Amino acid sequence: LIGTSRICADMAASFAKEAGFNPKVREEAYDISASELVEIISNDVKKAKGKTALIYHGESRVQVTGEGKGGRNQHVALLLTEKFAGMEGVCVLSAGTDGRDGPTEAAGALADGASLERGSQLGMKITDYKTRFDSYHYFKSLNDLIFTGPSGNNVMDIQIILTDL
Repeated sequence: LIGTSRICADMAASFAKEAGFNPKVREEAYDISASELVEIISNDVKKAKGKTALIYHGESRVQVTGEGKGGRNQHVALLLTEKFAGMEGVCVLSAGTDGRDGPTEAAGALADGASLERGSQLGMKITDYKTRFDSYHYFKSLNDLIFTGPSGNNVMDIQIILTDL
C-alpha cells in the first residue's frame, strides 16, 4: 500500500518529532461518533506531559440535526474548542486528508484554548453553533478554517493535538 491513514499519521508523527514533540499515534483507525472521539482525545490530553503530539486517524460519524454548514472534522474541532476552553498549551488540527470536509471547501479547522474566548468576544455563542451544526461559520469568523484544496488522496481524517502541559 502506498497510502493509508496509519501511514499518514506516522508521517505526521515524524514531523512532530522533528519539531521537538513526543509523538503518540493511535494504533488503530477509529470508526466512532465525533463525540466519542472528542472524549478519547480529551482524556488523552489530560494524561499528556510536556511537549506531546497526539495523533488520531480514521473517520468519525455525526448525526446532523441542524441546518448549519460544516463537516465532521470541523464539528470535532468545535467540540474540542469547548473542552479545551481556557487551557494554555493545547492546539488542535482536525482535517480530511482529501482536502474537503463535508459539503465545504475547507479541509477542517484549527482550535486552541483561546478559541472559545475569541468567539465570545465576537458575540458568538458556541452552543448555538453546536445546535445548528454550523462549525464552518464559527471557524470562518475566527479565520481558523484550513484550506488546502483537493489533495488527490483520501486516507480518511486526521487529528493532531499538540500539547505543552
